[in-house]
Amino acid sequence: QITSPTFLLIQKQRDVLNKMNPYGEVGIFFSYANSMYTGRISNYGTQLLLQDAGRSYEVILGKPNLIGILDDLTLQQLTRFKAIVLPQTQYLTNNQVTQLLSYVNGGGVLIVVAPTNNFAGAFDENKTSRTNATWESLVNVANSTTSLYGSGTVVTIVPKIVDANSNTFNHGPK
Repeated sequence: QITSPTFLLIQKQRDVLNKMNPYGEVGIFFSYANSMYTGRISNYGTQLLLQDAGRSYEVILGKPNLIGILDDLTLQQLTRFKAIVLPQTQYLTNNQVTQLLSYVNGGGVLIVVAPTNNFAGAFDENKTSRTNATWESLVNVANSTTSLYGSGTVVTIVPKIVDANSNTFNHGPK
């Protein structure tokens, strides 16, 4: 009884499902290492925003090269997305940074939401500070910005916090 209205709607409107892309148009990058070290699942809010906007999405699992789980991310996995969101992620493997840069260089759009008090991907999966100058130049910014890289675009969002006295504080790096 609960599912019958949905079932009937699908039966009557088959063309609606036929027009849908089976994959999300937006990828949300989920860093397993980030979740392990911060105890947070940083992609949940992004999922809700995309659902409210009526956008299809798929979660891209970034494996950590830790505890026997090897990072096997490839450029081919990323290129099917119109855009990829990297929400408040401090820990990325070197391969993940390389693949994300290749995705953008090839024309992709990377939307980075800066994590608290640092830049996205500031550390690798072993908590070692990142030393990739290209990556840092694109995501380690004081204010929200859009940068071109190769044929693609990096949009970095640095959340601002406004207190009761209208003082504004950066939530992200620098």
